Amino acid sequence: ALVGQDPISGTERYTFGNLYLWDGIRLVPATLGLFAIPEIIDMAVAGTSIAKADVGKVGGVLQGVKDTFRHWALVMRCSALGTYIGIIPGMGGAISQWVSYAHAVQSSPDKDRFGKGAVEGVLAPGAANHSTLGGAMVPTVAFGVPGSVSTAILLGAFLIQGLVPGPPMLTPEAKGGHLSLTFSFVWIIVVSNIITTAICFLFLGKIARITQVRSSLVIPFILLLSYIGAFAENNAFGDIVVMLVFGALGWIMVQADWPRPPLLLGLVLGSLAEQNLFLSIDNYDMDWLRFPSVLALFALTVLGTFYPLFQRWREKRNKPRYKQLAAVAELQAKEPVLVSIWFPT
Repeated sequence: ALVGQDPISGTERYTFGNLYLWDGIRLVPATLGLFAIPEIIDMAVAGTSIAKADVGKVGGVLQGVKDTFRHWALVMRCSALGTYIGIIPGMGGAISQWVSYAHAVQSSPDKDRFGKGAVEGVLAPGAANHSTLGGAMVPTVAFGVPGSVSTAILLGAFLIQGLVPGPPMLTPEAKGGHLSLTFSFVWIIVVSNIITTAICFLFLGKIARITQVRSSLVIPFILLLSYIGAFAENNAFGDIVVMLVFGALGWIMVQADWPRPPLLLGLVLGSLAEQNLFLSIDNYDMDWLRFPSVLALFALTVLGTFYPLFQRWREKRNKPRYKQLAAVAELQAKEPVLVSIWFPT
């Protein structure tokens, strides 16, 4: 996140004399490299299709709907997370999906299921992704600050039509505002999600069969889309190089079992943190560290950092006991006898 020009002084940092790096590492090619390239490499090495088994007739649609209502609390929490992250300008749906996935993992009593087909790992990012756009509309309509790329385009359309975001968008027509237009945005988002879901149900069987196409036919097409996606954002050849570099880095991280989302979060939040750190020091010197809200957030950060370590230590400590209980259960299942176990305190 430090690559590029200093947002305060404008001096170059880690550019190594390369003009392309003056604008920093762009998010789209870095994301494509981190997550698309390693999967393509794995698929090429395996030499199989995406689906390892025959898809057959898709019959799990109704089960997916049931799972959504069965995990309604997780869906509501992740929807709230997506809305909150969408309100923050510059975050977008990708960040909300990773944060929601992390929340689903942390809140699950059985974390080992994730990455092996746990439905919560699909429900959480999906709920967050669908709610992010609604959250991004809040700063766009109320303050004129776009919360994402799509809302930035929408903001331009507002200005072309003579609509000025701000208090008038939240004021009734009787008082000279455009409140009914704002409510129409809400209903358009709701109706469009319903229509999209219906279309997905209609073509789900055909879409699922794409996973059975052999990798030698799929990989060139995916690579082409990845290159186009990396290049098209800024029409810069350097973005393709960045995608390949981050692809190699992502593959190394996969082999070493290192999590990739934190790197992406650091790339996104690094510049925001740096700018706000400068504003805090410029306005309050170091006294901002004494604010109760800052202390509370710092305490939550420390707790969120060390609680997983504590959980891991506790599980490791109790593992021998669980093994003994499993052995006793297996013994009693074979022959019902009275077994006494002594646990050292």
